[in-house]
Amino acid sequence: MRDKSTKIGMIDQGILAISKTKEYPALVKQSMGRVLNFALVISILLTIIVYLIPMAAYQWSLGGLETFFKEAIPTFTITDGKMEMEGKLDMELLGIPIKADSSKDKYTMDDIDSEKIAQVLISNSNILVKDLGQVFEINFETIKGTINNQTLVGMVPYFYGAEVVLILFGIIALFLRYLLGAFGYALIGMTVASLRQIPLNLQDLFKIGIYCKLLSALVGAVNEVLGYPISVEYWYSIGMLISFVYLTKGIVAHKTNESSKGMIL
Repeated sequence: MRDKSTKIGMIDQGILAISKTKEYPALVKQSMGRVLNFALVISILLTIIVYLIPMAAYQWSLGGLETFFKEAIPTFTITDGKMEMEGKLDMELLGIPIKADSSKDKYTMDDIDSEKIAQVLISNSNILVKDLGQVFEINFETIKGTINNQTLVGMVPYFYGAEVVLILFGIIALFLRYLLGAFGYALIGMTVASLRQIPLNLQDLFKIGIYCKLLSALVGAVNEVLGYPISVEYWYSIGMLISFVYLTKGIVAHKTNESSKGMIL
């Protein structure tokens, strides 16, 4: 059994959290700062798996945003409140369907697909953007000057900057969601600890909640990247079950540890 007073490195924390539930007493003895840093590192890793790698791979497949704007998008010009485009555009960018048709006078709410979470529609006179159920409209008559393919090429650095900001916000969101989930398991753990007559406070159970979620979080991220070979509905239940098993074993490990100390004394 590992000395509970020993500081455990990030990688070792992850290994113990997944493969050695009997070492949870040693993990719980880590300072709250070290445990929160562990949760932050895991959130960064999950963001890399779920968002950064697919985004980088997709942009690489496009040849980079500059090549994409020059070659993949039909030549277009927006000026004097109207858009002219050579041909039509119908594609998906990072999973978001985008349709552009200069022969279409104007897109309206009737053209929005209610089943899609996000969507972009570009007509001769306006743009409709649907994001998380909200629809925003931009009328070209409000745009001053001229916008064309070369304009988008010149904005590539800003697009990359926006991606960095989105990644940072993604890390923060995943970190907060991870902590919220851990707190939920801590509340469940209070009942488990009480039934098992194991004296653990809420802070100890919160630490166990952070570690018990690790395996299901990592597998869930891989499942998402692979396009959900295990459907969301099934994985939600499976992931909770995995975390609950780790939660219970992590709590019970404290009783086993106390029993071992009693036998030595």
